[in-house]
Amino acid sequence: MNIPGIGTRFSTGVAFIVMAMLGCLSVLTQADAEAATAEQLKLFQQLPAAQQHELLKSLDDKPALKKVAPLEMPVVVTPLENASRDVQWAINTQKKDGAAERGNIKAQQTSQDQPLLPFGYDLFAGAPTTFSPVTEIPIPVDYVIGPGDTVQVQLIGKENAEYELMVDRDGQLQFPGIGPVAVTGMRFAELKEDLARRINKKMLGVKSYVSLGALRSMRVFLMGDVNRPGSYMVSALSTMTNALFVSGGVKTIGSLRDIQLKRRGKVVQHFDLYDLLLKGDTSTDVRIQPGDVIFVPPVGATVAVAGEVRRPAVYEIKKEKTISELVEMAGGLLPTAYSPASQLERINAQGERVLVNVDLSSESESAREIKDGDKLRIFSVFDKMEDVVFVSGHVRRPGGLQWFKGMHLSDAISNVDQLLPEPGLRFVLIRRERPSDRSLVVLISRLDTVFANTDSADNLALLPQDRIFVFGLTDEAVEFRDSVLSELVMELRQQVSQDQPELVVDVEGNVTWPGEYPLSTQMTLMDLLRVAGDMAPNTDLHYVLVMRENAEATKITARSFDLGNTGDAASANAFLLAPRDKIFVFDEQSDRSILLASSMEKLKQQASIKMPALVTSITGLVRSSGEYPLESGMTVTDLIRAAGGLTESAYSLEAEISRYEIESEQVRETQHLQVNLEKVFSGDESSNIELKPHDSLQIKRLPFWAERRVVELRGEVRFPGHYPVSRNETLLEVIKRAGGLTDQAFAEGAILVRESLRKKEQEQLDSLRLRLESDLAAVDLEKAQASTEQQRSVGMASSLLNQLRTTKALGRLVINLPEMLAADADAEAGEARDVLLRDGDKLLVPPVTQEVTIIGEVQHATSHLFTPDLTVNDYINKSGGLTYRADEDRIYVVRANGEVLPSHAADWFSSNLTVRPGDTIVVPLDAERMKPLTLWTSVSQIIYQIGIAAASWNAVGIF
Repeated sequence: MNIPGIGTRFSTGVAFIVMAMLGCLSVLTQADAEAATAEQLKLFQQLPAAQQHELLKSLDDKPALKKVAPLEMPVVVTPLENASRDVQWAINTQKKDGAAERGNIKAQQTSQDQPLLPFGYDLFAGAPTTFSPVTEIPIPVDYVIGPGDTVQVQLIGKENAEYELMVDRDGQLQFPGIGPVAVTGMRFAELKEDLARRINKKMLGVKSYVSLGALRSMRVFLMGDVNRPGSYMVSALSTMTNALFVSGGVKTIGSLRDIQLKRRGKVVQHFDLYDLLLKGDTSTDVRIQPGDVIFVPPVGATVAVAGEVRRPAVYEIKKEKTISELVEMAGGLLPTAYSPASQLERINAQGERVLVNVDLSSESESAREIKDGDKLRIFSVFDKMEDVVFVSGHVRRPGGLQWFKGMHLSDAISNVDQLLPEPGLRFVLIRRERPSDRSLVVLISRLDTVFANTDSADNLALLPQDRIFVFGLTDEAVEFRDSVLSELVMELRQQVSQDQPELVVDVEGNVTWPGEYPLSTQMTLMDLLRVAGDMAPNTDLHYVLVMRENAEATKITARSFDLGNTGDAASANAFLLAPRDKIFVFDEQSDRSILLASSMEKLKQQASIKMPALVTSITGLVRSSGEYPLESGMTVTDLIRAAGGLTESAYSLEAEISRYEIESEQVRETQHLQVNLEKVFSGDESSNIELKPHDSLQIKRLPFWAERRVVELRGEVRFPGHYPVSRNETLLEVIKRAGGLTDQAFAEGAILVRESLRKKEQEQLDSLRLRLESDLAAVDLEKAQASTEQQRSVGMASSLLNQLRTTKALGRLVINLPEMLAADADAEAGEARDVLLRDGDKLLVPPVTQEVTIIGEVQHATSHLFTPDLTVNDYINKSGGLTYRADEDRIYVVRANGEVLPSHAADWFSSNLTVRPGDTIVVPLDAERMKPLTLWTSVSQIIYQIGIAAASWNAVGIF
């Protein structure tokens, strides 16, 4: 069988292995095997890597073989993603093995450091994935040839050929055309020279190139404190470190400084892995031979180094004796190390743990001897930078600036170009720590004043460590502002003491950014309002209130300012705020009691027998009535100002104070004091009474004051619309103002609708509906025993209830407008009967009508053209006559003006009652048909009300 790429170039031994593999593969193919067996896999993996690749390429159509082994080269050790995690795994393994005798090897933790890990063990982090020999290693010239090595020979010249020959067990190469060549014991360089000499002698005109292919494997033993002790097949080129990698590395209880190579029972080499890790020295990492034993003894003395060194860890010491040598082993000190303040923790001869201060800047201290179990801590310099100020917030280049003597705010921020767009120039904040006790102090200033004049008081002098916060007006800048202020407020609250309350003030109400603010030095009321973004639109400038608590928080006092007054505004600009001050800024329209609720409650709680609650109140015609804090010397005008002033309808000549005082008999008496507001507002101080606790000021309404009254004229008036009316204005007067009626007006059908009447009528309809629903519910319980006639009556009642639910009251006031107009036009007739108007009245004047409407229990309810000669009975006949449920004895007519003519006014069949245009004939339901049920005592009234309402809405349908 000829295999491409192999052929005669294989030695006899290799060809035999390949033939065996091909036999196995053919069996797999014929059996359609899903995977190779363990024996086949073992046989395949014994082949060199190059032969494995060639073999797989030649059998691409054999899917079964592809499952035998991957095309990738074998990986001996899989590295872990995190070396520290690997060491932790090793530590856990150590605990499981119960071999944690030496506690100084465990991860050590100091007060300022993370847990320390033993140095060097993460080099072996991982586990081997295969025990196959490692072959991909460069071959040195001093490599000694032995049985199992493969020699590759390429001939060029007169004869071209390639040979891959294996050294047999006798140590010979079977070279075609030359014969057996003994090569065992030769170095690789000697082998090349010997083969070249033989080829030149036997084959004239041929040049040779000799190299090594797959090398022999050998068995070595790894013992001691390794992760996986045992025997391993390794490459002939393997060194001690190669073998350690294959075994998974050294346990954390094993020594890295005295790894021993034993041969025939004797130690032939001591390997210090620290030389490789710290110096890159591989001189002691010798090549191993078959049967060698690599032994890892337990770890020796260890010392921990923590803090500001380049490699903080737990180190195994061997020749190192001093602190300076230990620091050198740890990579030296970092630039941030503060060498004069180091510490050495050790266990003394008495078994006590002691702490020794070490100055590493001193040679004598650095030469101090170290002992097993010592822990050296090297602290860092302080993070605090000296002679620096910090700028942050809405600036282009935030960060630190060098401080110098005489430095001011303008030196840190010199112009607006250093700020981002939309800066808040009216408020800049400086956070400062007092050098004496490091307590927090907050300063405020404004950059617009500083930019305009560097000599202004706002150009504050800066100190080292000052932090300058510049705020902006964008959404992101406002979020930054809120976070900075809330953090400062929290810090100020944390440094509260018995003698020093928290330096925090609060502003609530109609400002741009209400909330809590740090209290700065010499902060005034106007400063705080500016810091809060100034007052919002519609602010009541005449009453800005300051509530102040004493240091013990046992007493609250109030003071208000009229910022609309020049003198009071100047006082507010000079009024210094105190800790815990609470400022209220009110909207002109909002209810002020909501903002003041908590403060008013505190004022009431602090009241006692000797000190009444400092609360006063105002009611009546003011913008915001309610309770207000009583200020010292507060007068009537101050209370009116606090309530937002008088409203338009207030009686400005007189008010009343109700005063409650406890007399000598311990009885609370009430006094009523009259206040002459006219004198008060004219500046008479004697009339401006000073208020006392619990005084209540009543502002009266202006006599005969009412809200604006408006009536509506609709329909056939010359100028329809809404008309304001005075208190005693009448309907005829408004009609005259509207230009009178048009020539198409149907005055007899005029309808006056009034809201108060509509509410009363609707209440009556609702009452009837509820009564009918209640009666029907009671009858429904006896419905099973009721007769057919009774059940029919219940059905009629249900229909009547549905009509009642849909009936809406109109609120019509019946008037005779033609008669009123005629009386008004005839001066001799005397005073005309007129109607006093109310707010919301509506006059509906329809156009001339020629219809007569008939509704109710007729065959066809409709409207008919008015005919002078027709009677009520005639119109009923024109509508098809009465239904069987009609009550022909109670037929009535609703005139166009709303007048109702009841049934007893005339006999419909014997008299000739005149029917007029616009009239509505109502044929009611016969209530007598429901007599078997006792609940129908008010049915007639219900039917009557439904008919009246229907006729009224029929009249206004044209509108």
